[in-house]
Amino acid sequence: MTTATTDITQSEPQARTSQFQRWMFGGAMMGITMPGQVFGVSLLFFYTDVKHLPPSWAATALTIYAIYNAVNNPLIGYWQDRTRFRLGRRIPWLRYGSVPFLVTFAALWLAPFDGNDDPVALLIYFFVAIVIYDGFNSAVGNSYYALLPEMFVNYRERTDVAAKMMIFLTVALLLGVALPPVIGDRLGWGTMGTIFAGISLVAILIGQTGMVESAETQEPTMSFTDALRHLATNRSFLTLTFAQTLRFVTTNSMATGMA
Repeated sequence: MTTATTDITQSEPQARTSQFQRWMFGGAMMGITMPGQVFGVSLLFFYTDVKHLPPSWAATALTIYAIYNAVNNPLIGYWQDRTRFRLGRRIPWLRYGSVPFLVTFAALWLAPFDGNDDPVALLIYFFVAIVIYDGFNSAVGNSYYALLPEMFVNYRERTDVAAKMMIFLTVALLLGVALPPVIGDRLGWGTMGTIFAGISLVAILIGQTGMVESAETQEPTMSFTDALRHLATNRSFLTLTFAQTLRFVTTNSMATGMA
């Protein structure tokens, strides 16, 4: 195993990033993942128990949202791969897209309607808010994860930054589970959403100061349908997808139970 790892590291390009850049990249992970954790654990409770949206209506809206979420990620990623701004393909979304991403996250917790008085208006607000939020979430998140293999070019860099990302991911998961109910009960759910949006924005904006894009990165030439066909027959991708699905089911189930 040691010999194989040594062969891999010797045959790969030289590292191009510093420890500072790796810590900054890892730190942005907290801002990327914490809103999603709060969303997944507390949003349904907020709309059904606090704002009194009928549970069946909320479940229907979230089912439609789940389908939308599955479709928008590959479409947004495909578009981003083929769109280059002056600052690159990834960093502009992290620098400028994080603001609308987190503004719409905060708006999720500022619903002006109550289900007891106007359930239809609350349902419309709920659905429109999660659709807009998830679009920006996908754009920012896709850019962050796509930048990782482009910025960190060898095995040692990627494993090092992955360890740092996991540190901040763990912090984000714990904060996203434990604090929203406490803050929501004491200060109000709108304040809770604003606080988490602010923390996440600071983490992303500080983190992106250590990020760079290579001008040598080539735009992909594969068509969208060819890319889907390739993914459907890629055993490594399918294995990883299955493992990640199990991880998300497990962690989300544990988080829901803790909440």
